[in-house]
Order: sequence, then structure tokens, then C-alpha cells
Amino acid sequence: DRFSSFEGSDFKKSFFIVFKGEAGVDQGGLLTNMYCEFFDELLTKTPYLDVADRLQPSRGLPVASTSYSTPELDVFRTIGIVLAKCLMDARMVPGHVFAPFLFKFLAGETPSFRDLEVFEEDIARST
Repeated sequence: DRFSSFEGSDFKKSFFIVFKGEAGVDQGGLLTNMYCEFFDELLTKTPYLDVADRLQPSRGLPVASTSYSTPELDVFRTIGIVLAKCLMDARMVPGHVFAPFLFKFLAGETPSFRDLEVFEEDIARST
């Protein structure tokens, strides 16, 4: 819920992370762990992402649709906010969460058919 109400100035603010029932002073490790937990939960529990195997999830994509509902768009917006905050906090996004072509797109590079191999090897090889 906290992320869904983020605005521009919120990205510059620091987080102080406390996990319930765990002692620890956040010197960066807890923040990194929080991002990892968020993205892992995202892949296992978000019905709006298409992953090959929810028991061993990796690299989610939005479920294909010709139109998305407001709750779905809110989830995608929150994912984008957390991803941006994670990068602004100089934390690495776990490599298994998003396909490499997402980062190519964010860096201004054009994804290629080769990037399709992550999801559809047969289609990528036939092109």
C-alpha cells in the first residue's frame, strides 16, 4: 500500500526497514532483502503476471490482454514504482524476476527476437 501512493519526491526519501520479529539494524542489508522478498512474492502470488511455473517462478510478464482492469493497472504501476525505487536506492533487482529485455528497453535499447527466447524458445528459433 505504501508504494501505491508514491509521488516524485518520495523517491528521494530513505527507507528504514524493520522485519517483524527480527532484530536488526538496517545498514542496507535489510533494504536489499525487502526488495528481494517483494519481487519473489510478486512472482508467486500476483495473478496478473504470467510465469511458467509458480512453484519455481522466474521472469514474469503481464498476462496477455486486449484491455486491463483498473486493479491490474494499479498492480503494474506499483511494480514500476518499486522497480524504480529499487534502482534509485542502488539495489540490484533479482535477475530471475524480469526478462533481460525489460532492462534493454529501460536503457533505450531495442529488444530483439533473440530476447523472445526467454519465454518462447521455439518461436524465437523459427524467426
